Amino acid sequence: MSVQRIAPSSLIATENITATNTLTQVSCQHGEQQSQQQWTDFSELKLTPIDTNYPKSVLALSAAISSVIYLLALVILFIATTTPITIAVIIALALAVLMIVIINMLIAKARSYEYGVFEREFIMREGLFWHTTTALPYTRLQHANIAQDPVQRKFNLVTLKCYSAGSGTAEIDLPGLNNVVAEHLRQHILHCASAQAPKNTTKFITQSTSSELATPTTLTTQHPNSSLLNATCKQTPVKCSSTNPAVDCTLDENTFNKATFEQDSSTNMSHHSNGPSV
Repeated sequence: MSVQRIAPSSLIATENITATNTLTQVSCQHGEQQSQQQWTDFSELKLTPIDTNYPKSVLALSAAISSVIYLLALVILFIATTTPITIAVIIALALAVLMIVIINMLIAKARSYEYGVFEREFIMREGLFWHTTTALPYTRLQHANIAQDPVQRKFNLVTLKCYSAGSGTAEIDLPGLNNVVAEHLRQHILHCASAQAPKNTTKFITQSTSSELATPTTLTTQHPNSSLLNATCKQTPVKCSSTNPAVDCTLDENTFNKATFEQDSSTNMSHHSNGPSV
């Protein structure tokens, strides 16, 4: 009969492989892995456009500012300077074309705002040439407020701002919402945030039955000034801070005094017996 001996290094390697497999099994318990075809693409989400009055408000504000700037430019070209008329007219026409292009770009950017209210997150998309999609989970939403400038007040529009936990600036800055729709949306996402917030639940563990709790148990403790003393202890259910229930031990005063007296008596007797005889 032959006995095969396994080297200690082989045992260590086997234990390491077993531990690695165990950790891999524990870390992979997250459900089935999804393929790329099962991912949700943001471009496929059906988002809601903002109110149609928002591009009108942007047109009114940008036209007013552009008119003031254009008038100042005309005054500088034709009155404050000695620029030839032909060159001044060409500059004025180029400036007018440039302002028209800028206004049209601002209107197109205003129309690019979209938003979507989903079960677990709020999504906003914006951008004219560079598209930006922002998804804010309700569990990270800290607070949301509504802002309104004078131009938006004229068109009954507001801007919804959502802040996440630990962020100083608004994660979502969505303009062009109707006043009533924005207030309803703000209350809805705050309700979703409070409903999906993690809740701290306290569990109680009782390892003894009611009859066992009513019957005290006797434990043996060690006191520095006495021999083994008897302590009457009672187990009580406590919060789940550890696996063992807390034990509230109360020493019996009569037992403690009696044990101390007996120890002192035995100490004195041993001292007289071991002392020198006269």
